[in-house]
Amino acid sequence: MMQTGLRVGEVLRLRTGDIDLNERTLLVQGKGFRERLVPITENTSLALKSYMGVRLPVSSEIDSLYNLFRNLCQDAGIQKPRLSVRHLRHTCLTMLFHEGADLMALKKLAGHKSVRTTQVYLRVTQTQLREAIKTHPCNNIGKYT
Repeated sequence: MMQTGLRVGEVLRLRTGDIDLNERTLLVQGKGFRERLVPITENTSLALKSYMGVRLPVSSEIDSLYNLFRNLCQDAGIQKPRLSVRHLRHTCLTMLFHEGADLMALKKLAGHKSVRTTQVYLRVTQTQLREAIKTHPCNNIGKYT
């Protein structure tokens, strides 16, 4: 979820036949039964290949996914009680945006109908504002005189 930005329901609906490890894509059924191809990285492809070789039947219930996420956080020593599996999607899309991903590409990846929905990931941090202001021409006014 962290690499793909999939919704919880999209992850739960994924089936083995939806995963193409050679092409490194997932066929995802999103909201409104809209399908989209989501690319995955080579590392994610390798992890899925390894997982598919040893996986056990998993309940497709949402509670089991949340419990798995909570247990993994606990095992990793992450102690943020309000952290949820849904944060993985938000984090993925926000990180992609801040690394320079095009807004329209993010819209397509996220499966959003409208670019307005995607704009929630455009939040700018104070650190980014400080970095941006460092490039202001007035900071180098002496070089123009």
